[in-house]
Amino acid sequence: MVSFVLTDRGVVYACGDNKLGQCGVGNQNPTILTATAVSEIYLFVFVSCSVTLVALCLTMTRESGNTEGRKIVILDL
Repeated sequence: MVSFVLTDRGVVYACGDNKLGQCGVGNQNPTILTATAVSEIYLFVFVSCSVTLVALCLTMTRESGNTEGRKIVILDL
């Protein structure tokens, strides 16, 4: 099981099973015990989870402030 948390500042944290890197935190440690930021580069606006997929919607990079268009990232668990 993997858990994702979206903060009011647009940061997504992940923890849980990570044998295949499914937490998306940049390593393949088998278990992420402490919630770890998925990315501090992007401003996330939406997270949706199911048994086999996670959808993360991001709107801009924090550095550029570019808000044109939104991207949806799908993680296949």
